[in-house]
Amino acid sequence: MDVAPGLAAHSAEVEVCDARGCRSSGVVLMPATEPVEEECDGTSPDDVCSARMRPTGGAAGFAQFSDLGEETVEVTLTLTDDAGRKLVSRTLAATPQWVYPNGPDCGAAGPQIQLAVDADGRVTVRH
Repeated sequence: MDVAPGLAAHSAEVEVCDARGCRSSGVVLMPATEPVEEECDGTSPDDVCSARMRPTGGAAGFAQFSDLGEETVEVTLTLTDDAGRKLVSRTLAATPQWVYPNGPDCGAAGPQIQLAVDADGRVTVRH
């Protein structure tokens, strides 16, 4: 999940419900980063370029459900601040999508649901 800058989320809880029942997972939120290009040694394809990571001001986290299938599930996301106050609690339907983190020729990592939370607390599913 990705939490936009401006929402003071400290921790999250994700609950997934399907025909097999409901299960939940706590999520540790870490500071989100993004790459920033730096200088290149030249312009040819063999030249070396570098990048660094910079904080975005947002947060990112991951909840693991080893039995997530391909059917549509009900997902409830709850975000709290560092004092334990509820910032967001939203339930929505989502269909897990297969992901290929190393490209389509390297096998799937399994079905996943990518949630995004904007600064106003709106939760959406990214496809």
